[in-house]
Amino acid sequence: MPVTTLRQAVLWAQSRLNENARFDAAQLACHAYGLNMTQLRLRGELPVDTQQLDSLVARRAAGEPLQYLLGQWEFYGLPFAVGPGVLIPRPETELLVDFALRCLEGQERPCVWDLCAGSGCVGLSVARRRPDARVFLLELSDKATPYLQKNAANCPNARVVQGDVFDKPAAAEPIQLILSNPPYVPSGEIDGLSAEVRHEPREALDGGPDGLRFYQALRENWFPLLAAGGAMAMECGEGQSQRLARQYFQGFAAQTLRDHNGIERVVVVTRHQAPPNRLPQ
Repeated sequence: MPVTTLRQAVLWAQSRLNENARFDAAQLACHAYGLNMTQLRLRGELPVDTQQLDSLVARRAAGEPLQYLLGQWEFYGLPFAVGPGVLIPRPETELLVDFALRCLEGQERPCVWDLCAGSGCVGLSVARRRPDARVFLLELSDKATPYLQKNAANCPNARVVQGDVFDKPAAAEPIQLILSNPPYVPSGEIDGLSAEVRHEPREALDGGPDGLRFYQALRENWFPLLAAGGAMAMECGEGQSQRLARQYFQGFAAQTLRDHNGIERVVVVTRHQAPPNRLPQ
């Protein structure tokens, strides 16, 4: 590929991409040439070899997620390592963190669990802003766990636990807050998702026939571990919130939180009864 200017390379990349072409081309160029966005704007006449950019653009044009190509993505103002095998953090999931920080106000050294943690973006965002909290991050996938461990490496109040939400947990103390963004796409709908989304791990998307399979495990295995007054906040898909509240948490205080598109995206259930005297060991 010929040597050209940085500005021409970005325009060339943009011409090969479709949706979000301008943004994606700029991000890929920054990644290929080790620049930030300010440098990209100011160094338009810098000579570059487009070969450095060509393979990234070809992969993006084929539907590979931009986040995987960059190797990290921002969530709640923090960078998180991502790649094949881990769910990509999404803006609507920040609603879980917003709620968590409000919920924990005034609580000293709260115990928080992030279930189906993936990259750890939810639990670690809480841990960074509440260094007194003890945050546990549960993830089953062997492919996702290395990203989770990398993201948690410099967060001393966070602990990675490899395990399955469908197993009876061995919690050592009552929990003040449980957060979860579990798989919730109905199995029959996954093949109809965009090619880009289908690059993400199926196990992080597939919520069973009705999309609610994981919530049953959250209700049966984890909700009883909440301290009195503790809360469980769960992300869900469009149209699932009311059924989730009625089917699995009927009789408990529940509320729904809407995302920036007005979709009921998070269901919060509060435990008013005291937890069992003896927790599972």
